[in-house]
Parts: sequence; structure tokens; C-alpha cells
Amino acid sequence: MPDGGTIFVSTRTVELDAYYCRSSAFRINPGIYIELEIKDTGCGIPREVLPRIFEPFFTTKPVGKGTGLGLAAVFGIIQQHGGAINVYSEVGIGTSIHILLPATAQDSQPLSSEISMPMRGSGTILVVDDEEVMRINTKSMLKDLGYEVIIAEDGLMAVEIFKEKANDIALVILDMVMPKMNGRECFAAMKTIKPDLRVIISSGFVRDEDLEPMKTTGVCAFIQKPFRSTALGKIVYEALHS
Repeated sequence: MPDGGTIFVSTRTVELDAYYCRSSAFRINPGIYIELEIKDTGCGIPREVLPRIFEPFFTTKPVGKGTGLGLAAVFGIIQQHGGAINVYSEVGIGTSIHILLPATAQDSQPLSSEISMPMRGSGTILVVDDEEVMRINTKSMLKDLGYEVIIAEDGLMAVEIFKEKANDIALVILDMVMPKMNGRECFAAMKTIKPDLRVIISSGFVRDEDLEPMKTTGVCAFIQKPFRSTALGKIVYEALHS
């Protein structure tokens, strides 16, 4: 963070389900994991750079200022320990890194009975996300929970779909960081069409100051990527029945 900022570090215990593990770029198995999140309010990582940050010898620093091996080494260590790492970033806002490491043997018991019994429901949900893996995975989870699903790959497409099907769509799951039209702009456009719209914000990185003004105008909840089907089922059910 060349201009300074704040770093937040948090940990929690999570249970990864089969949906999450299948969609991961890492070879991980369902079970209990420790999640370490490191989040900053720095300059963020440009979209064109983000896919390359774990490449050996790749660096954006001047010659002599970095080897490009630091994140590559982190990536390798996490793989060796049967874990996974996900990075979300927005230029000018900051970066969030999620590290998942196995906490126990993969045949451990679920954390609670609620985790093993996702909450089911019905209705049509619009999923808006520019990441193909997230769209496919979220759609699969929601359909298994009993919902009809429409997907859009960016904010502009979502608004066009919403213009035609606003009366049929009970809930929108909306990514915040997207090209063409971001989540805040998409949310505002859809609200002009359907003022009582219910929305769940989905993002790997979001600031409280971005969410606060949206909470008073229709945002029901926030779910942080990466998420599991049990967490998604619970938050969707509560949003539709609150």
C-alpha cells in the first residue's frame, strides 16, 4: 500500500461442501477448514494483472525491487497442505485474500445439523456475476434448493433482463465488481423499474460505506465470496421471507 491504508485479519471455521470443492481451481475435498482472510484498503490490483499474480517471476515492481516469487511460494505451500486461496480486488478500493486450510481429517463431522440440511424454497432468482464459475456454481446450488434461476454476466445484461421479467423475479443476487456496469449502478437501475426489489449483494470485497446507503433501499443481505450452498440457502430463504 504505497499511500498507506488499513489491514484487517480475521479467521473462522467453515465447512466446504461438494459444490464449492468442484468449482475450486484447487484439489480440495469437502470437510472442515480454517479460513484466514487478509483484507486491505490499499490501491487494489488491476483486472488485467489479477490472473497472473501467482505466476513465478511475475512482478509489477521495478527491476531490483521484487523477484515475483513471493505469491508463487504462497500458492505452492497452500497446495501442499491441501488448501485453497482466492483473491478479490477492486482498483482504488482494496484487496481481499481468502486462504483455506484443512482443520481436521476430511471425514470430520459437520459443524452443526444446520450445515448439513440446506434451507429450500421456491421462486425465480436473477444471478448477476461476471465470473462464469460463480454463475454456474450459484445456479446449480439454487436449482438444487428448489429455485428457478436466470443468469446475467454483467450489469447491463441484468438490467435488460429485469426490464422484461421484473414481475417474475423475486430476488436478485448481485455482484458488486463487474465491467460495463458495476453492482451499485445496476442496483440503482433495477430499483427504478421495481422499487420494492429484494437484493442480496455477493462480493469477495466490499466496503461498509458502499453497503450502508444500499441497505435502506432494498438490499436484504450481503454474502461474501466464496460461499457454500448451506450459507446461500439460508440467506436466500431469509431474504424472501423477511
